[in-house]
Amino acid sequence: MYAYGFTEAAGNFQDNNFGRGGFGGDPVIADAQDGARINDPFYRNNAYFVPTQDGVPGHMAMFIWDGPRPDRDGSLDAEIVCHEYTHGVSTRLVGGGEVLFWEHQPNGLGEGWSDIVPMCLLSEASDDPNAVYPMAGYSCYMYDDLTENYYFGIRRYPYSTDMTKNPLTLKDIDPDLADPHLGIPINPIFMAYNDPTEVHNMGEVWCMALWEVRANLVDSLGWDEGNSTMLQLIVDGMKLCPPNPTYLEARDAIVQADEMTFGGLNKAEIWRGFAKRGMGYSAKVPPANTTRGVVEAFDLPPDVTISPPDGILEIYFTPSDGSTVLGGSVTPVYVRVRDGVSVTNATVKGLINGVTPLTFNNAGTPPDARRNDSIYSANISVPSTGTNLTLTVAVTAPGKLDATNTVTYYVAVRPPNDLFKNATKVRAEGAVLASNNRFADAALEVGEPNHAGAPLVTSSLWWSWTAQADGPVLVDTSGSKFNTLLAVYTGSSVNALKEVASAQTKPGGRRAYVTFNAKKGVAYNIAVASVGTNYSGAITLAILPNGTPDLTKPVVSVARPVSGIIVQENTIDLIASAFDPGPVSSGVDKINVQVLPITYRNGMMSFAPGATSTTNKLALVPGYNTVKVYATDLAGNASDEVTLMVTYRRNPVPNDHFSFAAFLTANSGTVTADTTEATREPGEPRHADNDGGHSVWYKFKAPQNGALLLSTEGSDFDTLIGLYQGDRVDSLKKVGANDDAFEGSAFSKLQQGVRSNQLYYIAVDGFNGSTGKVQLAWSFTPAELYTITLSGTPGGIVKEHDFGVVDVVAGSAQVLTAVPDKGFEFVLWEGSYETSENPVSVLADTNLAIHAVFRAVAYSDDFESGNLSKLAWSTTGAAGWYVTNTTASAGSYAARSGAISHGQSSSLKLTGKVVTGTVEFDAKVSSEAGWDLFEFYMDGASVPLLRLSGEVGWARYSYPISEGTHTFEWRYTKDNQNSVGLDAAFIDNVNIPLVPPVDPTAPARLVLKKTPQGTSELQLTGQPDQVYVILRALELPVNTKPNWVPVSTNRAVEGQIRLFFDPAVSGAQQGFYRAVTY
Repeated sequence: MYAYGFTEAAGNFQDNNFGRGGFGGDPVIADAQDGARINDPFYRNNAYFVPTQDGVPGHMAMFIWDGPRPDRDGSLDAEIVCHEYTHGVSTRLVGGGEVLFWEHQPNGLGEGWSDIVPMCLLSEASDDPNAVYPMAGYSCYMYDDLTENYYFGIRRYPYSTDMTKNPLTLKDIDPDLADPHLGIPINPIFMAYNDPTEVHNMGEVWCMALWEVRANLVDSLGWDEGNSTMLQLIVDGMKLCPPNPTYLEARDAIVQADEMTFGGLNKAEIWRGFAKRGMGYSAKVPPANTTRGVVEAFDLPPDVTISPPDGILEIYFTPSDGSTVLGGSVTPVYVRVRDGVSVTNATVKGLINGVTPLTFNNAGTPPDARRNDSIYSANISVPSTGTNLTLTVAVTAPGKLDATNTVTYYVAVRPPNDLFKNATKVRAEGAVLASNNRFADAALEVGEPNHAGAPLVTSSLWWSWTAQADGPVLVDTSGSKFNTLLAVYTGSSVNALKEVASAQTKPGGRRAYVTFNAKKGVAYNIAVASVGTNYSGAITLAILPNGTPDLTKPVVSVARPVSGIIVQENTIDLIASAFDPGPVSSGVDKINVQVLPITYRNGMMSFAPGATSTTNKLALVPGYNTVKVYATDLAGNASDEVTLMVTYRRNPVPNDHFSFAAFLTANSGTVTADTTEATREPGEPRHADNDGGHSVWYKFKAPQNGALLLSTEGSDFDTLIGLYQGDRVDSLKKVGANDDAFEGSAFSKLQQGVRSNQLYYIAVDGFNGSTGKVQLAWSFTPAELYTITLSGTPGGIVKEHDFGVVDVVAGSAQVLTAVPDKGFEFVLWEGSYETSENPVSVLADTNLAIHAVFRAVAYSDDFESGNLSKLAWSTTGAAGWYVTNTTASAGSYAARSGAISHGQSSSLKLTGKVVTGTVEFDAKVSSEAGWDLFEFYMDGASVPLLRLSGEVGWARYSYPISEGTHTFEWRYTKDNQNSVGLDAAFIDNVNIPLVPPVDPTAPARLVLKKTPQGTSELQLTGQPDQVYVILRALELPVNTKPNWVPVSTNRAVEGQIRLFFDPAVSGAQQGFYRAVTY
């Protein structure tokens, strides 16, 4: 992990830090077979790591696994050892190493990081990134009789990008949303349902998201670069995480790490991986101390686009252009071929220095690691000495445009000036020198300083120059192929140097240079070094008395395209040129081009035309494309950016838009369409209440009254159907809709009554944005129609139809589902059907009128009155709680803790009789994290049910309560110093199943009546919010007491209870009812 940045300065575990920052004296103490001789189950079948702060040794212990005979040693399972060590890495890096993992989500992240790091470190080039991988498969054999250890490992599911093998997504950390994923094999050592908040279970979700990102990177970059890039992103992402991060803060840290380390080149691959596992752009998670409140999303940011293959091949080289290869070696070269996705059927041929032919193979024959993938391989015999190598590669593939690209490799051997004593002497008049530190000894000499004050310095080379006169001198590394470190010293030995001048290359800036006033006859020692072994290569070093650095920006111009152009092809030619003006010119190095939004094929591209024009073909996405062009010179100066706007308007899917709906002319038939390039129009409805995004439209005019049957069975993706009437896409009336024909199906099916000579529009879309080949079958059958006049109170909708008149087939059963808005609840159906059942199935045996009744959720706190007068609230402490309108979870008012000082508390209490149920409330805290606390207690317990601290936004909390009298207390307490934020706690929307005192002025009244559909309704009017028990007796005997049996216990919201039942179903053809207070 050192190579990826877990260094001394980053707080690694190291006995001697060699003066490179951080605290030493903290190696990891690793115990093998810990507790093996102790007959204690704790010391079996597990391992642990005790995290410590920098400077204090970490402690790692591996146990014996006693499932098989003989036992297995966890110390021999490299995945376990790496897993535990990674706990040490994450606790040292996340949040600057100051905050260890004490919260729910950070604990899960720690387990996820500890799973993926060993899988990356132990992977091999021949591994399929989409295969199945177990965790700790060796050790867990026969653990709880497990024999599928090399499939499942120690986790619930194996790690696999195949959703039918590992189905986990972000919702699976939320105990209210976690899916049992029935039908997908689960490790038999686990139950069908496991606590989603258990740290390893949460860790599986984070690891799986990272594994998806890694698979995309390996597919895009190849195993070597993709796997290495993933490890770099993991380490850099840990460093960028805040203390106690949430899952999405950790996701954003990975995205930011890519931006900082790789210039955002992997943005599309990263977002695609996270989005697949529910951590998309618009996903939401609660604060780190809980996992309740997850909102999954599978979308991408607006500037990241997934585009289908366009026939334009992209070619990537490993080693990349400008890399250094070892003279006299046989060096493998890998060419990765893509067209948005991997291209596995290409022919790749090369030409070395324009003379020697080279054939690349994809058959798994060395140096090719895996057959029939996107990476084509060949060996190059590098000359021992001589000039650089130029490799031109031509790629062809069926159905693709031919592509050609050229790279240059620098040939080098171990440099002679690797040591201070072997410094290369430079002529007194100065010179421009070429060298290469790619194969220099990475380690510094004993006593060698950290050049330019960099925390990590490797691969230094030395030159010696003696001034022949007093005067200024320029020492410049312009033209070097990496971000250089430069330092000038005087002194005769490496451990007795005195710095004269030094500089580091600024990220994204020009190469390091210094100027200083030289003294005649003084020997100056010049070092050029790297900031890591991955940042080395060709060096250009200029030592010029009276020299002047190139500080002038180059100039770039674009001849084509013209900004604002609209094209109908998915490619466009870019013609650009650049020059490097004086007075000092180092020359043009590259012209850099980027097309936004980012896709898999249009990351940052660099061309090296020198000062002449270059013509290159750019891939476009439908809609607006932003083309950014800038040039860099050999000194590293960057030109001003030229920005162009190009609009690509492709020929759309013929029936992509509502106004171009395809007419279904016959009474039955089947049509197909490809929705891959279909779009969603502004104002288009959400079909079947799902986002969709790639709809195609059809229309049908009924020849007479009848039933229209629609089905997408046979489509190759999960579909949605919407049936509408209207003449504008943004003001359609929903007639009917369907997501799945039945539970577990992926196709949609809808039967709806349609009226003679009326026009109906049919939209077919993909669930969650999925696309592919859709097959729509339709069939019209003449039939008698009835109508359902559907209406409702404010506060909700009916899922299946918009309010209004709905045509239905006579004798059909119609399902109606009431969906309340936020802050509302469904009460009952009225009209032709009167019931509280939801959803309800109604028989269309006549014209019906059905009315959905919704009402606002009534909270028992009544803070909306503006005071604490409704309930018997009491407030104690140094200052009392009060009602405020400065913040609220819903409505306008909430209760706020009193304004207290250090060492004081403020409590809000309520005592009352309750029925069995739950106490629920929303809470928000703004306080000094870890010190000033908001707590919720019940019945004077010494341990709170809830404790919050720091900045915690509104969230809902719920706790079960039993029948009886209970005391509830909300308490805010401050420690003895400091105030942070609002320094207060807030509660709102408190719901407690209280039993109020009986109001004798509001007696209860029972009425039994028949409903329009022939069932019975029991109506009670009485004291508002009172709890009543409804009793039933089958008879009222004359001389004995009736046998009253409880039917239900209900609260009279707004003074009313309405119960519906069917005597025929209940088996009681007659009955007597009474209501008593609870």
